[in-house]
Amino acid sequence: MPKMDKITFQHLCELSKLSFGEDEQDKIIEQMDGIIALMDTARDYDGEPETGGTHGAMNYSQLREDKVQKSFAAEKLMQNGDEGGNCTLPRIIGLSYGFD
Repeated sequence: MPKMDKITFQHLCELSKLSFGEDEQDKIIEQMDGIIALMDTARDYDGEPETGGTHGAMNYSQLREDKVQKSFAAEKLMQNGDEGGNCTLPRIIGLSYGFD
C-alpha cells in the first residue's frame, strides 16, 4: 500500500515550489514510498545494547604491543623549513571561494 498519495505529493511540491510532469510524479512517489518504508524500518529498530556476549567490547589482548621505534632526526626534519623552523604549505583552497 503506498504511503504517499498524489494529493500529498502535490501539496509538498506546492510548498517547496517544485513542479514535475505526470511521469516524473509517479516515479518520485514510488521512490518516496521506498524511503518512507525504510524510515519505518529504522523507527522499529530496537537500539538497546545487547546483554551478554561481547558485542561492541574491545578485546585488548588482540592489540599490538607498543614498542619504541627509531624516528626521524629532528635536525633533518627542520631542514625542510625556513630559518625559524616554519614550513610553508601551498594554498589548496580559498581563491575560488573568495577567501584571502
